[in-house]
Amino acid sequence: MKKLFFILGIGSIFFLFLSACSNDGNSEYDEAIDKVIELQNESLDRGGVETDIDTLKREDTKIKVFDEGKYIQIFFNIRKNDEVNKLYEKVEGSYKQVVEEMEGKEPVYTENIEE
Repeated sequence: MKKLFFILGIGSIFFLFLSACSNDGNSEYDEAIDKVIELQNESLDRGGVETDIDTLKREDTKIKVFDEGKYIQIFFNIRKNDEVNKLYEKVEGSYKQVVEEMEGKEPVYTENIEE
């Protein structure tokens, strides 16, 4: 019985350590990213575009943050094999979707992007 508690205790500590080291939820840009995901979901809810997704989830979205959070770019599949690229700019404390080219600029933070 002591061995079981010992193994469970070590497993719990290991799990907490791994959770603390993960990239999810540990970014200074969390609030801004969540806001952009929320805005994009509102846009998807308006309809007019056929999608394979009901709700955009952060874990399913590729994210790049530029200029210390001034720009947040998201990439997601709206339909099978149809990736959408949206860019949001922080204007007067909130984010607005903009059309601008970020190619060649280096992000300060990325999420769900394998390099």
